[in-house]
Amino acid sequence: MSDADDPRADDPPPPPHPSERAWHNRVPSPFSPTPRGTTFLRALGAAALWGGVLGAFLAGVATRHPPEEATAADLVVPVAGPTLLAALLTWGITRRRRRPFRHLALIALPLFLCFSVLVDYALVHVTRR
Repeated sequence: MSDADDPRADDPPPPPHPSERAWHNRVPSPFSPTPRGTTFLRALGAAALWGGVLGAFLAGVATRHPPEEATAADLVVPVAGPTLLAALLTWGITRRRRRPFRHLALIALPLFLCFSVLVDYALVHVTRR
């Protein structure tokens, strides 16, 4: 029997072994060292960006018009609380898919602003009663 009589001669060649595929066609390993989704530290960094902006603003305002009984907690609490809450919610939204940092910062901005308003409201109206 010759190669011309072989019925398998017209069949396409078998697909390559997975290790021989091009690098861009490989499926990522579940044990890969790079995280698949957004980590909490990246979300915290995006929220801390806006916390730094608010902290710089509050420090600038507080140094120009210092209240008599101002403490470090008066600057830290209005910044740290919304930063942690915004980071937690940003991470909850983006944890399944890794996104660029600029997207995380844009997602964290409205969350940080909303939590800042809520924390400031709580500090002014709830603690003063």
